[in-house]
Amino acid sequence: MFIFVIGLIIACSATFGGCNHVSRISFIHPELLLNEAKNKLDRDSLLSMKNLVENSNGYGGGLDELLFASARYNIGLHMHNISGQCVNDVANLYADIAKRRPYALRFLDAIGRPGAGITDGNLLMMGSWEVCRSITSESNGSSTDLPSGNNAGVINETLFRGKYCRFEMGVNTSGNSTVPFSLFVPAFRIGVCVPDSCDTTDVAELLNLGEAGSVVPGLSVSNVVCPEDRLPWQPISVVAVVVAVLIALVVVGATVYDVVRGYAASRRRIELLPRSWEGARGATPSGGGYNTFPRVRKRLGSESAALLGASVQSGSADGSDYRPLRITDPSGVAFPGTEAPTPGGTAPSNKQRLVSVASRTILSFSLVSNIPRLLNTSHHPDSIPSLHGIRVLSLCWVILGHTIMFQVSIYDNPAVILRAASQSFIFQTIASATVSVDTFFLLSGILVTFLGVRSWERQGSFNLLSFYLHRYYRLTGPYAVVIILYVGLFYRLGNGPFFLQSGGDPAVCRSYWWANLLYINNFFNVNNSCMGWTWYLANDTQFYLISPIVLLLFHKKPLFGYLSVVFLVLLQIITTVAITSYYRINGFIDVQNADKAMVGFNDIYVKPYCRVGVYAIGMATGYVLLRYRTTRLPRLIVLNAWCVAIATGLAVVYGLYRVDGSPVSQTSYTAYSGLARVGWALAVAWVVFACEAGYGGPVTRLLGSSFWLPCSRLTYLAYLVHLIVIMVFVGTYQSPLHYTPVTIAITFLGYTALSYAFAFIISICVESPLTVIEKFWFRRPAQPEKL
Repeated sequence: MFIFVIGLIIACSATFGGCNHVSRISFIHPELLLNEAKNKLDRDSLLSMKNLVENSNGYGGGLDELLFASARYNIGLHMHNISGQCVNDVANLYADIAKRRPYALRFLDAIGRPGAGITDGNLLMMGSWEVCRSITSESNGSSTDLPSGNNAGVINETLFRGKYCRFEMGVNTSGNSTVPFSLFVPAFRIGVCVPDSCDTTDVAELLNLGEAGSVVPGLSVSNVVCPEDRLPWQPISVVAVVVAVLIALVVVGATVYDVVRGYAASRRRIELLPRSWEGARGATPSGGGYNTFPRVRKRLGSESAALLGASVQSGSADGSDYRPLRITDPSGVAFPGTEAPTPGGTAPSNKQRLVSVASRTILSFSLVSNIPRLLNTSHHPDSIPSLHGIRVLSLCWVILGHTIMFQVSIYDNPAVILRAASQSFIFQTIASATVSVDTFFLLSGILVTFLGVRSWERQGSFNLLSFYLHRYYRLTGPYAVVIILYVGLFYRLGNGPFFLQSGGDPAVCRSYWWANLLYINNFFNVNNSCMGWTWYLANDTQFYLISPIVLLLFHKKPLFGYLSVVFLVLLQIITTVAITSYYRINGFIDVQNADKAMVGFNDIYVKPYCRVGVYAIGMATGYVLLRYRTTRLPRLIVLNAWCVAIATGLAVVYGLYRVDGSPVSQTSYTAYSGLARVGWALAVAWVVFACEAGYGGPVTRLLGSSFWLPCSRLTYLAYLVHLIVIMVFVGTYQSPLHYTPVTIAITFLGYTALSYAFAFIISICVESPLTVIEKFWFRRPAQPEKL
């Protein structure tokens, strides 16, 4: 059954000297890989493997006899652990291969084999997923003798179909440990085609190649997976489907209700609201929040009222009176803010209020109002417009970095990427994408201080409980829905040679989802972290918890506020430098050393004490914007500030590049790790201040354009779902990808568009309704908006 696979292993043994040299290739990176290629993969060896592959493709010669003997030996040795039907079908398959029957040769054709580019890290021999799953055996009424053993005898021929399985093959150096070939490409990954009567356990036994030196000593097989066409339904999957269906039904029902309600409202009378009501607050016709109604002319008429979805009380008959409107639902009950009695009228009854609240709750899920609200491109007068462009561009940078990181495991030339990471100047833009997350910390700090201090000063008080509950409510609702759908439905979203049907991150979420909802998942090891990329939300929430202390200092004693910021910045620098020096790693992810990479990620990259300084810089920037953005600076200072900001940003992004390719010293790594993120935050902070203070010129027009607003509102949800989108598509590819800049560009644009598309759906169905409900159920002062 696994004729070619065993032949491949034998070829590796003969060609590469038993693959012993592979144990020294711990990680694929350019210098080491090229040295191995020069030392071991000489021209004669490669030609020898090429000839072997070509002979096996012809299904002839002495190789078949050798492979048959090896395969039959394994079956005889492990038959007692293999199901009877699997043994039956495998034996018949062997017999039909010997007879050169077409369907049996297709099994061989579907098995993975080495391709070109091994020196560039092509360890993927995935075979053909499509060919394997399309095979059906042919009946000829024959029987096959099995090897002697516990199940020896004659097995009658049965019909079976092809089943695709994959496994990883590495080299045992001690015990059962397998040496990985790369941080992202763990070992040779090989696809095989077996009869569908064999399950994962059967295939693992058949592939037990190293036991007792049966075929090739020192080789081991691990992670055997046979994807199933149908997965059993589990409770969490049922819950996810129920949640998705309920949300869809509520949204459809609310939209229909809104449309019908609007039609009915178009037939109702339009009453004049007295001028004394001018400036009164009201809610949008669908409960869209407490905003001042636009002053419209009476000539809007019933058609416009129908579009608003409510009865409208307008101005004078001559069309010149621009008075605020009194809007009621079909029952005649005014929306909140307009329900106070008109002169000579009476207040609405409790029953009317209850009907109004129920109506507004339902209408908060209406697409008629949620879609226009989301796509609105009007800047709020008190907003910081430049943040919208920075937010969207930063998320695109994050997606670009994750596109390369998560696709590298399915590239047939991963060493090209790693070579570019150290030798290509332009590629440093992608390699430094980790600082894009620091931009989000900076923006969050800016908003907390800018909006928080201003609200405190306007109201004269600060409600700490409301401050915390608002944040938790706004983030956790959509977050919880995404987690439920991800855990319950991910395994059912696709299938393919790379797709995950069990284990992995969704399985971790089933045990550790609660840590995400408590926003403490950044303190868990990466192997026990649900939706590992959401460590950012945990950090940001933890910073939010301590932010009132800094807000209080800025509100009461600004000098102490600045000193607290300096303290937090120094805390980040000192802790990062100390940990980096102790473990002798750089603070970013080290792709050339798995152990150091995990330490760098778990102990530096995701920890709040190594990030809090950037958030603190954002808080200081927010206070400076609040106090000094109207202050005029000399042109020379502005010019110098721009030059320093640009130089600092370029130094952070390209600072580790070496023209001669020489390695960066540990001292340089340590200094860079401690200072790079702080330098980046200061550079971006100046850009924000310059744009809002009028020193940005074309940068202000670019970043502050209303074009960014809809996507900016979707950034949070796009961040939550973008890696799910990437993992699904990476898993469903049926063959390896070849890295080129064009491949990266196409997949990046596709992932970005799909991430925002799914974010749009979740926003109008979950996030926007929850926001509207919060606004009319809990009348509260403005709070810092979330990222």
